[in-house]
Formats: sequence, C-alpha cells, structure tokens
Amino acid sequence: MKPSLTIAGVLAAGCATLGVTSTPAVASVPGPPVPSVLTLTADSKGTVRTVELTCFPTGGTHPKAGAACGELIGSNGDFDHLIVADPHYVCPMIYMPVKVSATGQWRGQPVMFHATYGNPCERDNLSGVLFQF
Repeated sequence: MKPSLTIAGVLAAGCATLGVTSTPAVASVPGPPVPSVLTLTADSKGTVRTVELTCFPTGGTHPKAGAACGELIGSNGDFDHLIVADPHYVCPMIYMPVKVSATGQWRGQPVMFHATYGNPCERDNLSGVLFQF
C-alpha cells in the first residue's frame, strides 16, 4: 500500500527539508500602548522653556500635544527621523542657535535626545511641532 500524500504531509516534509520547525501560529492580540512621558526643553537666546508631553493618552503641557505625538508615532520614536509637514522648507542663513532636549520614556524605552539647530526655522523644519512651545 502506497502512503497517501496530504497537504499537511507535503508541507511538513518541505519544512523538514529546509530545516524549519513546524509550530502552530498563535495570533497575538496587542495590548494597550505603553504610556509615553517626555520632558521637552528648548533654549533660545538664553530663554529656557520646558513642557511635558504625554502620548497614549495624549496630553501634558505641550501646546500642540496631538501633533507632536503624531510626529513621534510616525517616526516610531526616532527623534532624528521625525515625519514633519514640510522637510524641504528653505530657512534663512541667520545663526541663532536653539538647543533642545527630550528625556523620559517612549513606549517603555528610555529617551535621552539632545540637538542644537542653527535657528528656530531649522528646528521647526527638522523637528516639526515637537519643540514648538
């Protein structure tokens, strides 16, 4: 009697040939997002301003908290690659440095970001609304 071929048997044989183990797929149900709390600081011409930004749920003292959280979500919390409205806007070549920092937690991961932009226009062009306060 010849063994009969089944789809499961063919798949198991193919997996074994490739060295893949067969384990049942388990659907993971994502839980609620981990709250994120950041302290943001901007220093321009010696004037230091600090706000708190919370995401999941959105809030804090940031004046544009919803948009700022949206930019961070779009970049998956990567402050160097924020998704901003117009990344190609041309800024004047006036040197008026703005130092910014972000510390706290983003989705359970520690954050310690520091940058210096040449002027407020460059800051807004590269970081969107995140440091506009």
